[in-house]
Amino acid sequence: MGSGQSRRRELVSEHKRELILAAAKDVFAEQGLEGASLRAIAVRAGYTPAALYFHFDSKEAIYAELLKASLASLGDAVVSAVAAYLPPPASLREPLNNRPRSATLSRPIRGFNR
Repeated sequence: MGSGQSRRRELVSEHKRELILAAAKDVFAEQGLEGASLRAIAVRAGYTPAALYFHFDSKEAIYAELLKASLASLGDAVVSAVAAYLPPPASLREPLNNRPRSATLSRPIRGFNR
């Protein structure tokens, strides 16, 4: 039973952290890093400034967490975009190159390199 309670506490803490990050994202978008305050973030999240210190050391730490998530998302988008324009890796092409040739083709197809 202790394990279940521990997991529940983790989930609640994670949920609070996500609420704080969502509120901070809005406050930073409206007021910038310099104009934003922990108090404004706390009010937006529905917590006290002291409650924020349980999850983050400072407003800069909150900003760093948001920046990290944003950069990870950007990185994923770049990888997906590049992958859409690049040929598949050799490991995926190899089975195609080594497949049995059809006996019905009497001559190579123009533009197809073996």
